[in-house]
Amino acid sequence: MPLAGQTIGQVSRHLHLPPATIRTWERRYGLAPASRSGGGHRRYEMADVARLELLKLWLSIGITAGDAADLVLHPPPVEPGEWAKQVLNFTKGGDRPRFRNHVRVAIEQHGVLDAWSGYFRPLLQEISHQQGTERLQFAKSGAPIIRAELSRVAVQARPRRGPPVLLASTGLQPSLALVALSAALAVEGVAVRLADSPVTATSLQHEASWWKPAGILVSASPRRPPGGDLHRVLDRHSELTVTAGSGYGWFFLPGSKVQHFPEPVSAHPLLSRAR
Repeated sequence: MPLAGQTIGQVSRHLHLPPATIRTWERRYGLAPASRSGGGHRRYEMADVARLELLKLWLSIGITAGDAADLVLHPPPVEPGEWAKQVLNFTKGGDRPRFRNHVRVAIEQHGVLDAWSGYFRPLLQEISHQQGTERLQFAKSGAPIIRAELSRVAVQARPRRGPPVLLASTGLQPSLALVALSAALAVEGVAVRLADSPVTATSLQHEASWWKPAGILVSASPRRPPGGDLHRVLDRHSELTVTAGSGYGWFFLPGSKVQHFPEPVSAHPLLSRAR
């Protein structure tokens, strides 16, 4: 995926579109990049590429070019409750392109943190009340799209150089909340290392020794024993150390310097200051 400040040729290769098409969209619909080089050459930032991707997506599902461009440039604001109903219908109907577009627009319009708290987390809460077949359908088709879009934002960001914030999960894969935290930190320029899952005390010790992180967060949902091996690894490190999730929230370990938050995203204000 492209990083910020890309040339039209690099964007062309990423989107599989001829440069002439990108120039035509700029001329007809005003989809010009936000900046140019000192020599006047186009330089595409993350938001510029995202708009072109949206236009391509709308065109691929049969919307006329003019209407698609208007949706990209002036996306209609959607109330969160209505948004959740729409994307659930898209999931039930197998309409992955429209689901992806709604997720992408929510991120572009509101930013990662507000999209998570106002749209994605309420959607997950709504899914938890659905029937088993509907939850399974969302897990197979909806959740991977949200994960991919959040990951795309994180990859396209330009973090500052320096020690990363290490994020880890005891689950089989990082939760959507942990991926959202990774994207939010990356957008703010914080270097992030998302550890392989599931993390163990041994793997966490290795990651911490290798990366020398500015901060560490371990997320858990099933209950973890007080003073367990993972917690002891966190306590041994001088960096900012955090746990998140219900798995660590049911106890308080006296004398521990490890801070706890109810979910990973809640730790964002603290971790964003880690250096």
